[in-house]
Amino acid sequence: MNRNAKWLGWDDVVEYPKWVHSAGLEPMPVMGSFDDVFVQMAFAKRGLGMAYLPCMMGDLEPDLRRVPSARAVPHTSLWVLTHPDLRDSVRLRRFREYLYDVVSDKLDLIEGRGA
Repeated sequence: MNRNAKWLGWDDVVEYPKWVHSAGLEPMPVMGSFDDVFVQMAFAKRGLGMAYLPCMMGDLEPDLRRVPSARAVPHTSLWVLTHPDLRDSVRLRRFREYLYDVVSDKLDLIEGRGA
């Protein structure tokens, strides 16, 4: 790995945040503080640093490549919140079923197992 490599930072206040260590790479300096994943991706595409992106974004971007020794790390969950009065409505139930089908079809991409 390039010894001048830098991470494009999130909204972190520590030098080596937890996500730097979870990538499985040797710690590198963090440059900047960008709280927008699209800004991070644009900066990475211009060669300004390495970005910690969702697999479903980075893996589909032809101008980016995954660091070979890095590993995909589960980061967040997907929740669908509804008002208690509407939870059992037919429309919301069908919408949840639709979301489940869409996410299930793209699970490999979402979890970093390929495009």
